[in-house]
Amino acid sequence: MKIFRKLHCLLLSITPLHAVDFSNSTGDLLYDDGAGSTLPYRLFLPQGYDPAVTYPIVLFYHGAGERGTDNISSTARWVENLYKATQGDFGDQFKALFLVPHCPPTQRWVELAWAAVAYTDAIEPPSGQAMTASLAILDQVIATYPVDPNRIYVSGLSMGGIGTWDAIRHRPKRFAAGMPLSGGGNKDQGTALSTIPIWAYHGADDLVVPTRGTDEMQDAIVAAGGSIEYSRPAGIAHSGWPTFYNNTTYLTSTGQSTYTWLFAQQNNDPSTLVTSSSTTASDGTATATLCVSLRDSFNAPLVGKNVTLTSSRADQISAPSSPSNSEGLVTFTVTSTTPGLSVFTASNTTDSLTLAQTAAVTFVEPVDMTNDFDTWATAFPGFTDTLPASDPDGDGFNNFYEYAFGLDPTSPSSTRAITTQLDASGSLTYQRRDPALTSLTFTIWVSSDLENWHPSLDSTSTTGATGPDQSQSVTVTLSNLPDDNFFYRISAQ
Repeated sequence: MKIFRKLHCLLLSITPLHAVDFSNSTGDLLYDDGAGSTLPYRLFLPQGYDPAVTYPIVLFYHGAGERGTDNISSTARWVENLYKATQGDFGDQFKALFLVPHCPPTQRWVELAWAAVAYTDAIEPPSGQAMTASLAILDQVIATYPVDPNRIYVSGLSMGGIGTWDAIRHRPKRFAAGMPLSGGGNKDQGTALSTIPIWAYHGADDLVVPTRGTDEMQDAIVAAGGSIEYSRPAGIAHSGWPTFYNNTTYLTSTGQSTYTWLFAQQNNDPSTLVTSSSTTASDGTATATLCVSLRDSFNAPLVGKNVTLTSSRADQISAPSSPSNSEGLVTFTVTSTTPGLSVFTASNTTDSLTLAQTAAVTFVEPVDMTNDFDTWATAFPGFTDTLPASDPDGDGFNNFYEYAFGLDPTSPSSTRAITTQLDASGSLTYQRRDPALTSLTFTIWVSSDLENWHPSLDSTSTTGATGPDQSQSVTVTLSNLPDDNFFYRISAQ
């Protein structure tokens, strides 16, 4: 007798679980300060990311259990709802860049024991190496991507909650708001923190990172005349973070949900730091101009104020000849002898201005223009007087000018005048030879009196495709045009 047994197989498809979609990140990135300190990080872009749109940014500090070296476990758990919010899943109004540095297993954002979570100036532990690197990464991202400088936020949980308090403590003018979860910080800094919007969370029964860490931070800020939002759920220990981030469970004292509150916070600092592209000389040095525009909360110029400019590398920075002028402008010239990315930060300490603007300049290896100039010259039959300073067609433009702006050096009718519409649209169009071939830097300069010139502020440009003659059409839009006299010029260097 044969016995037939029916075998039922349950097939399971097992895949790794992650709180985020890594395809929305800019890649597995590594920060290197050039002095032996490195830190992996990921930058996630929101759904439908448009580089022409300005976005808020959220810096997230993970907990101790997510430390590692794979640049993956940093987002393995707890953070899914925060990630979804920045992607736009909870509403387009919450779309933001989402920056996640990854702390190594042997380090902490702040080098202290969890139980010592509330401390004073006298025993303040040092910021960890990873914390220092993370803030440098933030500066670099802000300088490289279209980040709204007035909507920079920080949040973190557990070890990252401690890191969030530390980041706010050391960069009080950088962040528009902070959301530290289950953390603690320096309670002697209540006065410095009293003007920063903070929404803290801590389970009332937390013994891992004791709840008193947040309790005492709130007490210090209130004692200094400030206030914070504080969610302190009873019966919750060292947990509850996904619930806080779900945008529905917890509300502020005025009834706002997590992200409605967070993304409503702004620094209201309209000051800007504008930089020209670097100009590289044959001796290997490169220079760029950085112009700081100081404005108050009503967008009026701040006159007679001093600005300090610092660099992330060993760049030479010229001291400005004077404090901010009648237009609120301070101009610096920076010089570098080493190719690479420099992040410049403008700040003010003497007048207590809320100014922490950042811009980046990439200094490149010098390029020999001679070969491309010769290539350009051979395109014009009978062109023999090829010295850059010569003007063989007698049109008032020397050969260098004709080369830079893609003109015909043998025809006086080849002028390609700049097309202007300096009305409400504030746009202008000009032609140039592809800078990738020439190594030239093209800068728009503006002036109200034809004497004092500075790089254009708040301008955007659109470059057309490079044509068969290796020239491009560039349209520049200038905003905030004054009602009185206004002049501009274009330099090629």
